[in-house]
Amino acid sequence: MRNPLLREQERQKYYLIIFLVLLSLIFLILWQTLIREKPVIPKTELPPAREVKINFNTLNHPLLKDLKLFDVIPPLATPEEGLIRENPFLAY
Repeated sequence: MRNPLLREQERQKYYLIIFLVLLSLIFLILWQTLIREKPVIPKTELPPAREVKINFNTLNHPLLKDLKLFDVIPPLATPEEGLIRENPFLAY
C-alpha cells in the first residue's frame, strides 16, 4: 500500500496546480477589464446631407396610366352577424 502521507502530498500538488490556474485566470480577466488601456476611437464627422429631389414626371408615364385599380374586397363578416367583434382587444 502507498503511504498516506504521499497521497496527501500528491493531492496538495494538484490543489496547487488548480489554484495557480485559477489565479492566472483571475489575473488575466482583471488585466483585460481594468488595467489595460482602452483603444481610443476617433470621432468621425458625418458627410453633409444631400438634397432629395423627387421627379414627379415619372407618374405621368404611359405605362402607369394603363394600370387598373383592384376591386374592393368586401369584409368577411360584420359585427352584426356576431362572427367578429368591434374591438378585438377588449377582454370577453
